[in-house]
Amino acid sequence: MRRRAAAGGLLGAVVVLAGCAGPPAQAAPAPGTASAAPLRVVVVGDSITEMDCPDFDAGVLGQGSWAWWATGRGWT
Repeated sequence: MRRRAAAGGLLGAVVVLAGCAGPPAQAAPAPGTASAAPLRVVVVGDSITEMDCPDFDAGVLGQGSWAWWATGRGWT
């Protein structure tokens, strides 16, 4: 009887864990390639956000801003 209870408990644990598994992760697009949807980020910042940006509100970023680097423009 103990074997059946242990087997039932093990089977139940496997079913629960399998049910918790999400869908497989999709690979991220390679750097420099277009993705299906543009990345949208809301930035609430201060002087280190705007830094040397000619017009931050219009999306014109300067290299001194962390936002410029976060967009991937600084990567080669």
